[in-house]
Amino acid sequence: MVGVVGFGVGGLFLLLIPFLDRRTARGEPSRLFTWIGIAVMSYMAVLTFLGYTVSPTR
Repeated sequence: MVGVVGFGVGGLFLLLIPFLDRRTARGEPSRLFTWIGIAVMSYMAVLTFLGYTVSPTR
């Protein structure tokens, strides 16, 4: 259940970044949103890998 909710929240966050990140509109780098985006995408990649490789009967 945590994985499903995490994917939903992460996907929603990635969709909302253009509206939340005001610094890039001014041409300034936004390291916070960059690192949060990397963390969300890493979370999704790791859970996708685990879902594909781990046996469901464990």
